[in-house]
Amino acid sequence: MNRIYSEQIERALALAEGLKKNSAALQAKGFDLSLIEKLEQDCELMAREGEAIAAEEEALAKHRAACHVILSRLKTNFFNGKGYIKQNYLQDQWADYGVPDKR
Repeated sequence: MNRIYSEQIERALALAEGLKKNSAALQAKGFDLSLIEKLEQDCELMAREGEAIAAEEEALAKHRAACHVILSRLKTNFFNGKGYIKQNYLQDQWADYGVPDKR
């Protein structure tokens, strides 16, 4: 999970725990104790969402690695095809084979 998310969850849970310990004093001063439950629920939701993000990032990293391998092959094959055309045909004919003349 993202470090920022983790830190915020830890701080919110610490606050919730502190509020629970002193709930009687807080309630006497008119504090809405439902905030404690809201904090804990949001921490649970944030943890689940953070795990989902981490899983998707891991899957994305695998796809990105596969794309780099394919891109490397593509560049090599492109270079080989372009080189063949340039070596075996006149420059005026390159465009017919998909090799633009950069003059």
